[in-house]
Amino acid sequence: MREVIFPRKILPFLKVLKNYFCGEGGKWIVSKFVPDYNFYGLNSAVVTVGSTSKTVLNNCSIVTNSTGSNAVFATDSGTFEITNIRIKTYKDSSRGLDSTYSGNITAYGININTEGEHCAPLATDRGEGWVTVFGNSNNQMNLLKSSGEGSPCVYSTGNITVVDVIGEATGSEAAVVEGKNSINLTNCELVGYVKHGIMLYQSMSMDADIGTALFYSYHSSITTKSEGPMIYITNTHAKAYFYNSSFTFTSNILLKAAADQWGDEGSNGGSCEMLIENMSTTGDVIAAADDSNLTLTVVASNWSGNVEGNVLVIKKDSEDDDGEDIVPTDKSQTLSRNAIIGIGVAAGVAVIALIAIIVYFVIKKKRNQSPGFNKI
Repeated sequence: MREVIFPRKILPFLKVLKNYFCGEGGKWIVSKFVPDYNFYGLNSAVVTVGSTSKTVLNNCSIVTNSTGSNAVFATDSGTFEITNIRIKTYKDSSRGLDSTYSGNITAYGININTEGEHCAPLATDRGEGWVTVFGNSNNQMNLLKSSGEGSPCVYSTGNITVVDVIGEATGSEAAVVEGKNSINLTNCELVGYVKHGIMLYQSMSMDADIGTALFYSYHSSITTKSEGPMIYITNTHAKAYFYNSSFTFTSNILLKAAADQWGDEGSNGGSCEMLIENMSTTGDVIAAADDSNLTLTVVASNWSGNVEGNVLVIKKDSEDDDGEDIVPTDKSQTLSRNAIIGIGVAAGVAVIALIAIIVYFVIKKKRNQSPGFNKI
């Protein structure tokens, strides 16, 4: 056990923790098993709590060197405004910018480096929250770097928007969305090294509400150095939109949905509606579980690859175009648009020929019938 004495002004917020805390002469005893640093900001360097609270940080540096020591933490609708900040954390569960329970962090010009496990430089956790990052007034790129396991550049159980970011996660995926939450990238370059490029999923921790995971990418590039798929879906429904963006991966699997360690067997395969626009990419689309369903819509773009499982691929010349299905009938062979048209024409000719044969025999039969048979 460790003893923590809280200022009186935040005690009302801590009433929600009555199952975990016990009052004792104005002091609160916190169990070491309570994830207080993940959800409530205890042990963090700078914390803002409450809808009337706002913290402004300008031209500063924050360093933490203990477990559970996030650098900047907003919770219970608390607000941060940050300009030009450098952050370094060394131990596990020590994120850079972290927001929970509707906290809101807006930052311009950041440089974040984390070394421990579960230390995403940009993160939201239970109760959702907002983290928004822009470049500074000198048009310099924001920098994110993490090296620990489970520490993607961006981990969202809320709503995270990043503009002008260069990020590298050597011990994790490039970006992860959990539950009905979102990541929005503009002019970003993210690199991940482990498992997948992007992961969209629903865990069993109840840290994120169940719903549709959203991922948006505009004018950005995403790279994975792993052998896994570029985009991986499990135990959730997801929507992903990529505009004028690029992928770099070696697995030749662009999009995959599969059952994994989360959810109930038979219903945890995952599904996704993915749209790419004004870009070119390759890679297979695989629905690996019986309950997995994937749709890839290709708008004013080029895509080549194979499909497997319950997959629909739609080609459009523009957003307003109704499009056409271009799903390969054989997972080992990708059919071209001309091949699809050829198959359609051949099928049409066959139907017309069949109708002509039926009409011919009907007329012939009537001609051979006796005159008395046709009388009324």
